[in-house]
Amino acid sequence: MLLEGVEKGVIKPSTRLVNDYWLLAQGFYFAADMRKAAEYYGRANEIDKTGESALNQAKALRDDERIAEAKAAARQALAKGVKQPKQANDILALPGK
Repeated sequence: MLLEGVEKGVIKPSTRLVNDYWLLAQGFYFAADMRKAAEYYGRANEIDKTGESALNQAKALRDDERIAEAKAAARQALAKGVKQPKQANDILALPGK
């Protein structure tokens, strides 16, 4: 029901919604649907000020072999002050754009 509400726009973005987006993203990540995981971490990143959502989006994008997008998300994570900058820098060090 959460997914349906978010996709239909019934549930509006808010700081409380970051956790809901994370739950959806993690479910997709563990189901190996990296495209959807990246999408929902990206939605969380739009309202998350910590950089953690951006880092997780970068990881999902990396795992989906979307390296240029992964690097962009890693840069956002660093700009927001992510707690584990080494992980973001490791993504930035990947070969490719």
